[in-house]
Amino acid sequence: MSDLDLLERRLERERVARKHAEALLEAKSREVYLVNEELRRLNERLEDLVHQRTAELEESLGHLSATLESMAEGLLVVDGEGRAVRHNHALEQLFVLTGPIQGRPLPEVLGPAVAELFESVDAAALLRGGRVDAELALPGGRTGKATLRAILRGGDPSAPIGRLLVVRDITREKEIARMKTDFIS
Repeated sequence: MSDLDLLERRLERERVARKHAEALLEAKSREVYLVNEELRRLNERLEDLVHQRTAELEESLGHLSATLESMAEGLLVVDGEGRAVRHNHALEQLFVLTGPIQGRPLPEVLGPAVAELFESVDAAALLRGGRVDAELALPGGRTGKATLRAILRGGDPSAPIGRLLVVRDITREKEIARMKTDFIS
């Protein structure tokens, strides 16, 4: 075999190897392209789903806010740290609150009497789904009935995330009860 034959054979092997490499590169490029297209489609679908769920959550939040604001009872949600997370306008009226409430500690918002109620409660009973009812002195010599419940993540007693306080002005009810008692005696 001459040098020319060896060079031609070598050149042919290189051509075959290059064609094989080009075919492999083409196949892998196509594969990467298809995977990228599938990722793009999945990403678009995920973005659509996120937008849809966000809209649903915003609608639910709107319903919840409207419901809370239409309540005659004062409502306060505090987080696990005892800071105000959410409240309604009725609470502001009952306690004659002014200024921002969000993020403030409970004693600053509603005073030490309500804070003591929160601290004196049997946390274990609340976590078992119980509630605590107590009377509170409201500004202006009025009386309120407070109901305190635990807020649990997914109903799991091992995952408390805060507490819910609902306060109703019972001043008139107490006056009527006192008048009935006075009338009878």
